[in-house]
Amino acid sequence: MVAITGRTGSAAFAARLRRRWALLLALLVLAQLLATAHGKREPRPTEGGALQVAPLAGAGEPAAPSSGRRLPQRFRDPALAEADALARIAANQPADLIVSFKVRKSDIKQQESQIANSLGLVAGDVATPAAAEPLRREARMRANEAVKLRVLSQRAARKGARLKRDFAMLPVALLSVNSSVALEALQSDPSVASIEPRIVFTIAGRGLRDLPPLGLPPERGFGGGAVDALGVDGGGGGRRRLLLEESLLMIGAPEAAAAGYTGKGCAVAVIDTGADYTQPDLGSCTEPGTPAATCRVSVARDFHLDGYDDGELDDNGHGTNVAAIVAQAATESQIIALDVFRWFDDSSGGPFFGADYADIVGAIDWVLEKKDELGVCVINLSLGSPCQEGDSVAGCPACPDRAIAQALASARAAGVLAAVASGNDGLSTGLSIPACAPAAVSVGAVYDAAVSSGLQWGDDPVTCTDPTNSKEQIACFSNSAGKLTVLAPGAANTGGGNEEDGTSQATPHVAATLAVLRAAFPTATMDATVEALATTGKPLTDPRNGVTKPLINMLQAANQMAEGASIPVGTVRINGGAQWTSSRIVALAIQAAGATQMCVASEAAAPCTAYEPYATSKVWQLPEGDGDKSVRVYFRNAVNETGEPAMATITLDSTPPVNAALTINGGVEFTSSPQVTLAISGTDTYPAGLQMCVANNNNTASGGCSPYEPFALSNNHTLPDGYGPKTVFLWLQDAAGNTASAQATITLLVPPNGSVVINGGAPWTNIRNVTLNITAGEGVTEVCVNASVGAATCVPRESGVEAYPWQLSGGDGEKSVFVYFRNAGNETGEPAMATITLDSTPPANANLTINSGAEWAAGTDVTLTISGTDNNPASLQMCVANNDTGSGGCSSYKPFETSKNHTLSPGYGPKTVFLWLRDAAGNTASAQATITLLVPPNGSVVINGGAPWTNIRNVTLNITAGEGVTEVCVNASVGAATCVPRESGVEAYPWQLSGGDGEKSVFVYFRNAGNETGEPAIATITLDSTPPVNANLTINGGAAFTLSPQVTLAIGGTDTYSAGLLMCVANNNNTGSGGCSPYVPFETSTNHTLPDGYGPKTVFLWLRDAAGNTASAEAQITLVFSNGSVVINGGADWTNIRNVTLNITAGEGITEACVSNTELEATACQFWVEPAARMPWQLSEGDGKKTVFVYFRNAGNVTSGPASDTITLDSTPPVNATLTINRGAAFTSSPQVTLAIGGTNNNSADLQMCVANNNTGSDDCSLYEPFAATKNHTLPAGAGPKTVFLWLQDAAGNTASAQATITLLVPPNGSVVINEGAPWTNIRNVTLNITAGEGITEVCVANAADCAAWEATPAEAYPWQLSEGDGKKTVFVYFRNAGNETSAPATATTTLDSTPPVNASLAINGGAEWAAGTDVNLTIGGSDTYPAGLRMCLSANQTAAGECKPYEAFLASKPWQLLAGEGERTVFLWLRDAAGNSAGASASIKLDTQAPSGVAVSINGNATETVSLDVSVAITASDFSGVARMCIKTAAGAPCSEGDFVSFISPAPVKLPAGALGARYVYVTLRDARGNTMSAPASDQITYNDPSVPSNVTVSVANANSNGWVTSSDVRIAVSGAGAASVTEICVREEDAPCTAFSPFVNPMPYILSPGPDGNRTLFVTLRAVAPPANSTLGGGNGLTLPLGLSVDLNPPTDTSISLSSGTGVVATPVLSLVVAAKDVSGVKGLCITAEPEATAALCDPWQEFNAIQSFTLPSSEGTSKVLAFFRDTNGHTSAGVAASVTIDTSKPKARRRDMDLKTTRSSSSVTLTWSKDGATDDISDVSGFFVLYRRYYTPNSCKSKGKRTRLVNAAIGAGGTVTATVKGLKPGRRYGFRVCAVDAAGNVGGGVTKHASTKSARGNKGNR
Repeated sequence: MVAITGRTGSAAFAARLRRRWALLLALLVLAQLLATAHGKREPRPTEGGALQVAPLAGAGEPAAPSSGRRLPQRFRDPALAEADALARIAANQPADLIVSFKVRKSDIKQQESQIANSLGLVAGDVATPAAAEPLRREARMRANEAVKLRVLSQRAARKGARLKRDFAMLPVALLSVNSSVALEALQSDPSVASIEPRIVFTIAGRGLRDLPPLGLPPERGFGGGAVDALGVDGGGGGRRRLLLEESLLMIGAPEAAAAGYTGKGCAVAVIDTGADYTQPDLGSCTEPGTPAATCRVSVARDFHLDGYDDGELDDNGHGTNVAAIVAQAATESQIIALDVFRWFDDSSGGPFFGADYADIVGAIDWVLEKKDELGVCVINLSLGSPCQEGDSVAGCPACPDRAIAQALASARAAGVLAAVASGNDGLSTGLSIPACAPAAVSVGAVYDAAVSSGLQWGDDPVTCTDPTNSKEQIACFSNSAGKLTVLAPGAANTGGGNEEDGTSQATPHVAATLAVLRAAFPTATMDATVEALATTGKPLTDPRNGVTKPLINMLQAANQMAEGASIPVGTVRINGGAQWTSSRIVALAIQAAGATQMCVASEAAAPCTAYEPYATSKVWQLPEGDGDKSVRVYFRNAVNETGEPAMATITLDSTPPVNAALTINGGVEFTSSPQVTLAISGTDTYPAGLQMCVANNNNTASGGCSPYEPFALSNNHTLPDGYGPKTVFLWLQDAAGNTASAQATITLLVPPNGSVVINGGAPWTNIRNVTLNITAGEGVTEVCVNASVGAATCVPRESGVEAYPWQLSGGDGEKSVFVYFRNAGNETGEPAMATITLDSTPPANANLTINSGAEWAAGTDVTLTISGTDNNPASLQMCVANNDTGSGGCSSYKPFETSKNHTLSPGYGPKTVFLWLRDAAGNTASAQATITLLVPPNGSVVINGGAPWTNIRNVTLNITAGEGVTEVCVNASVGAATCVPRESGVEAYPWQLSGGDGEKSVFVYFRNAGNETGEPAIATITLDSTPPVNANLTINGGAAFTLSPQVTLAIGGTDTYSAGLLMCVANNNNTGSGGCSPYVPFETSTNHTLPDGYGPKTVFLWLRDAAGNTASAEAQITLVFSNGSVVINGGADWTNIRNVTLNITAGEGITEACVSNTELEATACQFWVEPAARMPWQLSEGDGKKTVFVYFRNAGNVTSGPASDTITLDSTPPVNATLTINRGAAFTSSPQVTLAIGGTNNNSADLQMCVANNNTGSDDCSLYEPFAATKNHTLPAGAGPKTVFLWLQDAAGNTASAQATITLLVPPNGSVVINEGAPWTNIRNVTLNITAGEGITEVCVANAADCAAWEATPAEAYPWQLSEGDGKKTVFVYFRNAGNETSAPATATTTLDSTPPVNASLAINGGAEWAAGTDVNLTIGGSDTYPAGLRMCLSANQTAAGECKPYEAFLASKPWQLLAGEGERTVFLWLRDAAGNSAGASASIKLDTQAPSGVAVSINGNATETVSLDVSVAITASDFSGVARMCIKTAAGAPCSEGDFVSFISPAPVKLPAGALGARYVYVTLRDARGNTMSAPASDQITYNDPSVPSNVTVSVANANSNGWVTSSDVRIAVSGAGAASVTEICVREEDAPCTAFSPFVNPMPYILSPGPDGNRTLFVTLRAVAPPANSTLGGGNGLTLPLGLSVDLNPPTDTSISLSSGTGVVATPVLSLVVAAKDVSGVKGLCITAEPEATAALCDPWQEFNAIQSFTLPSSEGTSKVLAFFRDTNGHTSAGVAASVTIDTSKPKARRRDMDLKTTRSSSSVTLTWSKDGATDDISDVSGFFVLYRRYYTPNSCKSKGKRTRLVNAAIGAGGTVTATVKGLKPGRRYGFRVCAVDAAGNVGGGVTKHASTKSARGNKGNR
């Protein structure tokens, strides 16, 4: 296949790709900122689902002419198309195929990842759907392209598949395939979903004629010719016209519109025959989108891949009708009209109307590409094609892999739903294509009112007839099946000036409804939208198949979608529901039904005002500081109603754990076991969420370590394999993901271990001496081998002995070997053991016979009989061979058999077969048997080496005898009985054939040593002993002499076998018949060359037949010398002089020649000379024909001749040569003239002439032609006298000449241009550029057509004044030549426009005072007399109109970029019309894009120190728009969130952070009135020098338990560190608030926690180092405040529960599966379950580890019991007991027939059984359900009987206790047995009431029994 190097149309694709990337990058930047008519049925599919058919036309098909495209009939018939396509591909001719591809989610995900990586994106960059959708869309396109590339790049596919058209938005492509290899490659490729032909869809229904629209009889539906099927025009004739208002009322459209559901914002793409948008129903558009107030069609275009355009809005009317229905039903939806239909010209079937499959798919592809730009959310497809079964149409099954189905699936995934007509074929078992596509919303048709009865639908043949009809009746033509989606009015609808019927008209009602729903509820899923459509409306049942589907109701569907969306309720999750985060930047996952807007806030106090479009995800920044953080999301619906906010909480923890430490096995150095105990320590601010991870390597780091588990002080751990130092790595990770690490090392001594194998693992041995393969484990230093268990008796050996010899104990049987291993630490492990079976006894009684002991074998295939025994017969094997290989050499041992087929070795003679038996231990026994193999006798015979003929009876036979032949016998006839035997081996055997000519056969028989005789070998030869007869030879017809050695021989002769007759001709007789060569097939005539030399010559002839018999003949002729020849003047016919040259050629032997002008006797010739090749000669006097005679003489004085030649002498030239031009005219205005020619000659027939425009002379005139009295001639270019020269020439070359002269006047002409061709001027004075033609002497210029003022030809630049008044001006220029000829006027036109543009105006951003940035929008006004030529120039600097550049076409608005910086910015506008008149305007706006500058910050008036954390900060800055807001931070790098900015004041009070003494900083970020914010803060520093702040101190909980938990409200606070001794006072509180009182410090300091929930709590501890003055509790300074995190667990587990996993409370066994649950902040560790009702936690036993699922066994076997559960947390708190009631029921339900009241209701295919639930009872629990077992004829034996023929159906318990079960799929008229079974709450099955019933049959009902 070919590689996809780009999509079709590279320029368009590149532009589209640039637009996509621009959109994608813009959205990604935004995300970063936030983070920071029915067709012919299709061909039948093959078994594999792919179609093996080709397109309608192959490659090289010409582009469609304006009248359409020719399409042969065979391509419109699917079966013919399939056959034709296969033939084309088989002949390596191209065929078009539409191929769909399987693009998987993984393909798209891979592309998303690649795009994100290429752009350097991370997950947060595409958190919002707005940012993610362009990426996903591009990823889908790339995935489509990648899969296509992968398929088309396969080697086999490249051999004949070419990409003809790519549909980039779809997993579909149009391919051209020209080889079977490529087609097979496509069919077998797993990435190819389907292969389909490029068929033509017509909107003609089945059986409709493919003709242009014609009227049909009024009683027929589907009128209007071939155009209709899915939507047709019924016409008049008694049928009343049905108006669209009826159908709209049926679907609730007017009520929906009144409620505000209009479809505004959702456009519908109507893929059909186009749309006449001038129709009133479509808004009477003058062009798409115009007038904007009324026009409903925003786009209308022909959509054909070959560029065809029929030039009409809708050449059929079907699409207009469909579009009009959409427009009237969805009152504010726009229509996108795409015309995919055209007229095709078929010479065999006439014109027909259809749509190319590729055009339809291409249109869907285009819609998806343009959907965002045009707002498309729905597609209408009123077209389709039924499937085919044999020669009949049929409903299509689900068709998910079809190309158009893939297209609709892609559309649905992109948010575009497709309403598709179900089809008009009257089918009740399936839909058409593409309605069968899973993604399609398929639509059937109903009547919207009653019409005339007996209504027929369809044309020849009639599709169906509705005898009667009524409103809401399903039309009989409407295809139906269970997968149909909805019904809508389709018979009949008037719209767009057409009345039509069909599912075509039902479909736009649904498309409009979908558009209304999509517009009103844009965030709803596609499935939810379709569900609302399909679950509302009025249910209608199709009587043909019982399928019930709703008649749509627009208002009901909208109301259903609006229910629950009136006040939007939603949810928000932070970081996917995580409880913790270490980063302030989080991702919100948002869901809200019916929401259109949302507002996100971190605070609940103030109303949320920053609403934005609803999205399912958003990046958010939490407020500063660790702790619990809440996010609230408020939602609004379409009517601005706001509900309660959704809220989510997460804890921000950015502080990692501390004091991480790890020890192994208490800190020991060594361990002999990899199982070690780790001691772990570490603390965290939130200890409850602390987790730990332990690993044996450090390459994972904290993020790669797995698994993390709850923190524990101790942990069991396994070291890695191998001995030596082992390092264990510990990571502590708190709930927010902050980590700390530690590590510890220990040396591992591996426990000694190893393995042993006897004889490489063999299970058997036949000797006691074996080899042990011992493998010692790592660290093993010694091994010890023993024959029994016990290391004490074992003799050690050093380690490393891999092959260790050992002797097993005596006696056959199973033997074991034990090997012990010891390491360097003298540890001994468990022994390794190996076992082998000793068997030293070979097999016995081996015996072998061949063919039951026969002596001879006729063939190599024999049967062996084998016997033998062994101690272990199950493992006995045998091997059979044809030679004595020995038991070890026999190669193919197989399980022992008593009989075996065998093939002896080739060749005859005695054959011995050898047998070896071998047991499992390798012991062997052997036997052998012999048989003699006789090969069947055979051989061959050849006569005379294979010659086909012989002429004697005695021949030689070449006999070849086959193997084993002992005798041969030769006979002349068939039959060995009369044959005389001979011994074998005679290769050359003499034989005499039988008498008489003819075909002879020889039969040879062969016999072997066993006296067997085979079929004879036969050879044949033909005996011919008769020679040819009547041989004769004649030379040159019997002539006595010849001048030439080349003669012709006439040959005669006959033979008995003429077909094989040959002849040989020779010039001598010494060869004889045998020596003559070559012999050639006999011919009656042949050419022959006599031998050299003059004199008598004899020719000899031999005839030879196929058998070699010969006959001969001969003939004589005398060869005399040859004459000569003469040629005059090289063979010329004419000469004009007497002196000529003779070319004389003398024959062989010629010595003299004699020339004469007269013929005479040779002896009378007197002038004999030596012959010469060139000889001058003078002809006789007088013109006329002259002959020269030449005689020849040889050395013997013998004369011959004469040779002669003739030439005509003509010495008289032509006479009376004359020439006139144009009958003697003196002038001509045309170079085309007529010549009159005169002249005569003696031989007028040979007279020629030559005409030239210059005097070349007669010899150089190049083009002589036969003489003619007149001739057309072209004079040379240029005006002036022209002379023409004539030469006449006769055949002898004599010439005569003449000449004539005429003056050529060029016709007057010229041209004029005004102002060098400028189309406009703004002044009357212009310059004419006049160009006069050749010969022009005068011109005349005027502003009108009349001209009188002639003047000499002017200069090129001629000043001229146009006539007065603006408008189009024309200048006329006439030209005259010297002959006073006047030309037609040359004209030039320009438009005079002296009026400048008016009303020039300019506004920036609508006249706003301020610009938000340099990018602004200009509003431009102005008008001109000629608006089409109006242009404008914009500048940031004031310039003259002529200096402004560039000028561009006038626009009413234009984006503009102001000069950067800040200040007032002015934009200047010049308007200039086409004539150059100009008018100007300007506008100004204030710009401030720069943040405040010159910012200075001063703390406490530039003080260097402060003893108070409360300071005053003075801020100064400059800014054009003024400083408006500020953000003050006291931590470096702390970001300013939007809520941190407050109104600007200076000075500003600031609270410095508490803590240790030292430097404090203030960071100020300013924002001006225009929102420009400083990119970096300004800062100032001051030193905090409060003597009350202690240094180097930390606080901790002194009485926390070993797990870090505080389990008592009495908390002891310990202060440690170098500065702890300086602390004198302490203040403790549970809120981060100022201290109100200090207490004297005691270490540790007691504090009583206030009541509150368990979990993480924080104490704020303030330490002060100096005592306060007596008059103030706070006068001693601020002190140091430190937070102290506590993990508090004061309470037992809560939310405890216990229940049965079945949920019913009833079980059939005392073994229970219990579900237990409890919660505790420290974790639930222990659980105790008991059946003692009075048990307490203290008495409960045993306690076990907590698991959610527990198994428990009750002591009682039946009845109700109570189960208690107690829970214990990590810190030992135990909960109160929680109970569950359990009933054990082991008894089966019971039922009685009279109480159940079992009844049946029957049809031909089902039986419905009903009974009373109360008829079944249970002793302990209630009856909870029923099922029915049934089978043919008999009732099932019991409720457990579930044989192959027994089936089960579940029953439903209804209101009032009536139980129903329906058994379907039964055969008519058959008897069935039923058993009703009851099931109790414990699952026990019982009951078993039986019943017989028979289904109804066609001939009546059978009764029940």
